[in-house]
Amino acid sequence: MARAVDLDDVFEPGTVHGSASVVPTALAVSEKEGGISGKKFITSVALGVDIICRMSLTNKIPPGETGMNVTFQYAFFGSTAVAGKLMNLNKKEFLDAMGLAYTQTSGNSQNLREGTLAIRFCQGLASQGGIYSAIFAHKGITAANEVLEGKFGYYPVYQQNKYNREHLLKEIGQSFNIAGTPHL
Repeated sequence: MARAVDLDDVFEPGTVHGSASVVPTALAVSEKEGGISGKKFITSVALGVDIICRMSLTNKIPPGETGMNVTFQYAFFGSTAVAGKLMNLNKKEFLDAMGLAYTQTSGNSQNLREGTLAIRFCQGLASQGGIYSAIFAHKGITAANEVLEGKFGYYPVYQQNKYNREHLLKEIGQSFNIAGTPHL
């Protein structure tokens, strides 16, 4: 709903809406898991938004040229990270969860261009997909692990291998883009 009424944040440098998928994911998984501390909740939200923002900074081809809806695409990865963190996935499960997220990633800007109502539920679909990815990986469903830079990973397929890797990795784990995201 936050995205539907434009009551969510915008990370201007990458033009993405990070929290519209991440916060609902954190709320749903915290309720499912129970006993989640405030610190773990906030950490997971910061992680998810940071992933979405970092990925948005890597683009060398503007979304307006590709027709990709990068908020929707990157939200699958951010939401999966949130769910995985809150569910305490191990490294293998986490990688499989990201592979499952990539399996679901699509998203285009045609709905935005035409002003349809469908644009309003993309973040919800990404949140749902992130939760499913973590649950399925935790249950043993495997998926590709080279989801970003593998031969048919995200950047080769969706960005034609034209991306800035440094923006993805710069100060990772030390600096979080959520701090530069204005919140209403």
